[in-house]
Amino acid sequence: MGNGDPVTQQQFYKESSASERRILEAVEKVNGNVSKNNTKLGVVETKLDTHEKRMDGIDDKIENQKVWNRGLAVVEGGLAAVLVALGIRGD
Repeated sequence: MGNGDPVTQQQFYKESSASERRILEAVEKVNGNVSKNNTKLGVVETKLDTHEKRMDGIDDKIENQKVWNRGLAVVEGGLAAVLVALGIRGD
């Protein structure tokens, strides 16, 4: 076939059939890999969404803690002022 000899229809269809089969097998393999990658990507996206929700919750807790700390600092400052005033009066 490759040496310039004429090709019969049977040889042509046999060879094209084999080529088509190899192409289809390659396409099937690629499709399988794409499906596996899509599944893995879905898992990663799900985990990312879960982590983002957790981080948002932690961010809220951090903000609440900052507010609480500011409140405690005000109370501490007030107590320090009262103690200083009592200490000065006691002398």
